[in-house]
Amino acid sequence: MARSRVVAIHRETILLAACIALLLFSFSASASAEAALDSNPTLLLFYQEECNACHDMDLFLETLSSELPPEEIGRYDIADQESFDLLERLASEYGLDTYVTPVVFIGDVASAGAGRAAELMISDAVIDCSRQDCPSPLTRVMPQPIEWGGILRLLALAALVVILIALQPL
Repeated sequence: MARSRVVAIHRETILLAACIALLLFSFSASASAEAALDSNPTLLLFYQEECNACHDMDLFLETLSSELPPEEIGRYDIADQESFDLLERLASEYGLDTYVTPVVFIGDVASAGAGRAAELMISDAVIDCSRQDCPSPLTRVMPQPIEWGGILRLLALAALVVILIALQPL
């Protein structure tokens, strides 16, 4: 009698633990996936503090605020080593062999330097990205997000198996 009561308590504990684990995984997975999507700007500007053309480009980007809100612009000072390393990785991904600041990445467009031609190219890319949802350029160099849906389905299946085993009579 005492052994069957211990087994019943053990089964209930396993069942409860499996349900709690499944719920925790599903909530944390969806929250981290949403946070990763929200933190990627649409346009990246790489600049140097002492660069006049960079300041001009920043002012130009402000004129595009009707199509591209300021929070959609990521600004990186290449005096910072991490920013410079990111610029090099992006330049490689976009096939940009040489670059001078400012450097702008948006959609499939990479622009190095300043001037009317660069502004027109960036303006067209901003308009294109306002019409269709362009991924952040960071997606080209950052690790791909984990597909939580498939993992959660496997966890749910594993939890179901554990529950079924726990509920089997001795």
